[in-house]
Amino acid sequence: MDIPIRNFTPSEFKVIPTGNHKLSKKFFAKGTNQIILNSMNVVEDDVILRGDLGKITLGNSTILDAGAVLRPSLSSPTPP
Repeated sequence: MDIPIRNFTPSEFKVIPTGNHKLSKKFFAKGTNQIILNSMNVVEDDVILRGDLGKITLGNSTILDAGAVLRPSLSSPTPP
């Protein structure tokens, strides 16, 4: 399965050269001090990142498609 080629324009996305991130100008993030983006991430329109509920870490080369919601789980697993 081939991944379709996506073109990103500076009018729609903010390009951060230090980590090679492409962030949509229309995404929502809350609790940004607990959101960690590693290198080469793409965050598209209408994505919600809820760092106020807990720590969120995105790995390398992650693409968050339009409409995605990332938040930590509401309960922690209990140890055995």
